[in-house]
Amino acid sequence: MFFSGFAQNYYIAFKQGYSLEPIQKTMNNNSTLSLVFKNNNLTVFFSDKQVYYFEKAFPTAQTEILQRVYKVKSNNSSYLNEIATLEEVEYTELTEEDEIIDVSSYQLGIYTVTLVCDGEVQSSKSLIKN
Repeated sequence: MFFSGFAQNYYIAFKQGYSLEPIQKTMNNNSTLSLVFKNNNLTVFFSDKQVYYFEKAFPTAQTEILQRVYKVKSNNSSYLNEIATLEEVEYTELTEEDEIIDVSSYQLGIYTVTLVCDGEVQSSKSLIKN
């Protein structure tokens, strides 16, 4: 996949009551996405943005707030300020690139990887190194 310019990841948490799952997502020739939502305001907003990734950030989350968070990749971090002004948005946050856990020095076995946010466990996964 090709990203033109400097791509940024950010989280968007949408307010309760808004359906933010795109009803149509199309990959364009320049590796950007065309997004269509039930909410026309969002379709219009994203129509002129260069978005390379738009997915639920925590698809298996148990907490209601994390179920409303999406991860977006764009080559323009100023979108963060624009998105924050939308009535559908609860908060936005610029994030670092995906974290990679180096398990090369771990002994063989079963490990638990836990996501903790503000001191509270959000989810856990088993990691098996064999």
